[in-house]
Amino acid sequence: WAYSYALALFRVYGAESEKANEAMQSAIQSFPSVVGLILQAAEVDTAGRSFRRDWITVVDKATERQSRLRNFYLSGGTDTITATAAIQAIDNIVRIFVKLSAKVWGDDDVLQFLYDNLCKAVAQQIVDTSEFPPLQLAVMRYARLRTSEWETRIQQLPEDANIVDPGL
Repeated sequence: WAYSYALALFRVYGAESEKANEAMQSAIQSFPSVVGLILQAAEVDTAGRSFRRDWITVVDKATERQSRLRNFYLSGGTDTITATAAIQAIDNIVRIFVKLSAKVWGDDDVLQFLYDNLCKAVAQQIVDTSEFPPLQLAVMRYARLRTSEWETRIQQLPEDANIVDPGL
């Protein structure tokens, strides 16, 4: 929910809000893999470069941070099997989040907000592993969820439905 919170702050206070920027950077540092998945689901061209956004470079750095985060969790003091199960659960939650909220990230101003904060978040070097958020084992209950079950959870009208029809 960290990304949703940051986006809500951005929508309320704007891109110049220190609180919105801090929230987004914190979300990116905690869950760096979400950015690439959101961009993919929103069908944003990350391969091309522009003067405003160079997605390739910053998404690669976010992917590197995600790899370091996973390695830290797997080599940490937690049992490897437990850590793997928790990571799988987090991946399930991330996939569900991306599937349900990708459309709200496609606006140009939101993408610029995401890009600016992604640049700031990945520019901060990881000096100490204490910067990594702790692995929450409580998420393991979500390890058995299947994202396919969430595809039909949101009821939508068919495209050919007449929304002014009183019979609906």
